[in-house]
Amino acid sequence: SIYSLAEDGTMHKVVGEFALDKSTNCGDFIEVGDGNGTEYIVQKSRCQYKYAGGKRFIMVRKILEVKEVKRLMVEKEVQELFEREMKIDEDGGGVPVATSDSGSAGGGSESILE
Repeated sequence: SIYSLAEDGTMHKVVGEFALDKSTNCGDFIEVGDGNGTEYIVQKSRCQYKYAGGKRFIMVRKILEVKEVKRLMVEKEVQELFEREMKIDEDGGGVPVATSDSGSAGGGSESILE
């Protein structure tokens, strides 16, 4: 794998340089490899242009920032779990507790933690 260093110090994996359709944009799916390759989804796209002739600009490079589809699915599941936990904490908090009457004469109850 090739990594590039961003201005903020983070490392980004460079998948490669490919001849894609110039209309490839955010939300598009890209498969890299022979039919069984890794599938990516475009998160962000940037274009670089050069001034040509005196009347127009020509796109010379398009940079796509992508994420693997599998990783996006995992991130989505983690986000949903996190939001669910936050909702439980906001609604009265903490761990759900179920109580049941043990049937004793003293009227005691047991707590069952889930």
